[in-house]
This record gives sequence, structure tokens and C-alpha cells, in this order.
Amino acid sequence: MKTPFATLSSLIILGCAPLAAADGARPAVKPGNSPAARVLEQMAGAWDEEVEMADGKKVTGTTVGRFVMDGNWLETESDIPINEKNRVLHLTLWGWDEKAGCFKSWMFSPTGEPLVSTGTYDEKLKTFTTKGKLANGATVDVVTNIISADRQEWNVKITDATDTFVSGGFQIENKDGAPQASLVWRWGSYLPAKSVALKDGGLYIVREERRGQLDGFQLRLEGETLKGQVHLADDTIQHFEGKRAPSLESKKAPAWGAPVTLFDGKTLGGWKLRDAKKKNGWAAQNGELAVVETKDNADLVNEKTFQDMKLHLEFNVDAKSNSGVYLRGRYEIQILDNPDAKMALDSHACGALYSRVGPKLDATKPAGEWQTLDITFVGRKLEVVLNGKQVVDTVVEGITGGALNPFEGEPGPLMLQGDHGKVRFRNIVVTPAK
Repeated sequence: MKTPFATLSSLIILGCAPLAAADGARPAVKPGNSPAARVLEQMAGAWDEEVEMADGKKVTGTTVGRFVMDGNWLETESDIPINEKNRVLHLTLWGWDEKAGCFKSWMFSPTGEPLVSTGTYDEKLKTFTTKGKLANGATVDVVTNIISADRQEWNVKITDATDTFVSGGFQIENKDGAPQASLVWRWGSYLPAKSVALKDGGLYIVREERRGQLDGFQLRLEGETLKGQVHLADDTIQHFEGKRAPSLESKKAPAWGAPVTLFDGKTLGGWKLRDAKKKNGWAAQNGELAVVETKDNADLVNEKTFQDMKLHLEFNVDAKSNSGVYLRGRYEIQILDNPDAKMALDSHACGALYSRVGPKLDATKPAGEWQTLDITFVGRKLEVVLNGKQVVDTVVEGITGGALNPFEGEPGPLMLQGDHGKVRFRNIVVTPAK
């Protein structure tokens, strides 16, 4: 808001539930049935408001919105502390101007004339814009980007990465009136954010992957695209953009096609290195696809891509070793020589959907023995059977660390992790849906 005293940044409002009433003396008014009321409902409830003062200082206050009169009018009350002694207080009434075909608002403050503004709402972009002019001629422009109250999954890709680890994912939701987030970035685990706040017209998310090492993510919504940058703990700055994750909901059971054998037992035909600049530590030997050298080795990617699928493979992991099988190139099923019984049920255990869902029982065999994985993956519905026992039966909420490509609506390849330890595979067969 460009006024003589402040600039109101674009906001991201993470769905605040409408309040029953502002205080005990005022009865609750339900939203009306008009299209305008359905738009205004997105500003009902309590939300944070960030104001940038003329001297560049930024302060944060609160705004509370409630429906009044016949439910087609919204009243918002803002309280913005400037310092210990001063605060900006204003009351705004929002409604629909039938004649002009636009929203209209009247902002009242303890001093000065009311500010009358006209407003437009872009349903596709989820953007609410108001424009007005003060008596002294100063212009007032407010742009509010609205993110709905439901839980959101975002798939994002690093646009200036220097390697093949380009994928990230955010989960954003509103809990108890405050934004919360969890995320996965490049490699590593899916983790809850240390903090989430409104900042500079978007969300600012802080992650602490390792103790004392903070990564700061600044997110902003531009239409239907999420954009931003991250300042990592090592001072690297990366930029990213992405989109809402698809539901991948399937309304009927798939019809299965013919099985496809991905490893012929003799050569690496049909496979390629994840990073061509890395050395090849893989070999086909004795009918097995094996990691023979882990140092500086790359993951191995099949050239075929799949969406809904069934997978059968056998693996043999060395003692204290670690690997993984990536479904669609973005969801890792962990392979591990579990160190103890406690670890066997962890979200990083053998058979887990890495860092997201742990096995419900320990079905592993000792290191050095052949084991089987039978996986059914339809939409987001995932079943993992390890050595004949179901260990995971879940709905996948997002990608895991190390994903080749973050965009979940796209088919992807089978990928085998090759830089964490020695492991051998055989009898790798995918049955795709027709």
C-alpha cells in the first residue's frame, strides 16, 4: 500500500477459518451465497499483515476479517504496531459494486478521510488487487496473493543447479491459524521446517537439516507458479520454480500389460549413468547387476519410463552397506543392512519409503543373502512387499531426496542408487499398466 507512511507488501494468506465472532457482543454472520461473498470468504479469519514503512523498516501486525450485514459484506480490522508507542489502526468494509462490476472498499482510520478503493479478483491467478487515492493525491495499491486453506504439495525444480540433483518439494498447510511447512531439497530427508513466516510478499521457510546449519527459502506465488530462492548454510544461492503437485487419483484398477525385463543378465544395455561426468562403477557379472566401485560412482538409470507399475527385483546388500530403488525416478525405496532392530522400523530402514514412511515390521534377511522386493505403485497408492511380507501400504504424499525430476504428473524411470555401498541386483522386471 503506497501511502504517506507505509507500503503494504503482497501477502500470502494461508487459509484462516472464518471466525465465529470478533467479540462476545457481536453475533456471527454466515457468508452469503453470492460469488462476491465466496471471494471475500478467503479473507475471513485472522491473518498476518506486513507493512514496509517509508524509512524501509518492516513491521508485522494482524488483520481480522468477519462477515457483516447480510453476509455479502466483509469487515476487516487491522492493528499494525509501529513501535512501542505508536500503531496503525484501520477498519475496512468490503463489498461488491453491482453497477461498476467490481469490488469496493472503504478504509476508515482514527484520523483523516476514509479511503475508497476499487478492487478486482482474478480467479485463475488467485490474486486480489485494490486501487485507491487519498485526498492528498497519494495512490494506494494493494495486491494480495491468496493460497487456499487446504494442505498443498508443491513440486519445484532448481533452475540454476550445477549438477543432476535439481528436485525439491514443499508441503504447506495451515494449522491452528499459522502456516506450517515441511520440505525435501535435492538429496537427504523430508523434514519439517524450523520456522515459517510471512516476509517480503511471500513465505519465508527456514530448514535446519543439520544442527546449527540453517537454509532460508523465500517463496512467492506468481499466478499458478511458485518461484523463489534458497540461501543455503554454505552460502550457496539457488533459484527454483514449480507447480502444485497433481492428485494422481485413479478411479479404477489398472489393467496390466506385459512384463518388461530391464536387465538381460549380461550387459548394461538399456541403462545409463545419472551423471555422465561420473565414472561407471557398475558391471554386469555372473548374471547380476553389481556395484563394483562406490567411490565417485553414479546412480544407474533405466532408459524406459513408467507411471503405474508393478516391480519385482532381487537384491543382495553387503554388510553395513546402503542403496535404493527409485520408482518413477523420484520415490526411493530404501535398501539397507539395518544395524539393529530399532532401526528396522525407522523411516530410513530397509523397505521404507525413504524418510517418509517406515516399514510396519522387520522382514529383512541378513546381509549377503538374496532378498526380494515386490512393489505395486498406482497413482499415489504404494505397496511394498519385502521377502513376501507387506512392509509398506500407504499413500505417497511427495517425492523423496535424490529425485531425478520433481514433477509427479510425469512418468519416470527406474533408478538404482550406486554411491552409498556395494549391492547386487538380478531379475529386474516391471509390469506397466496399459
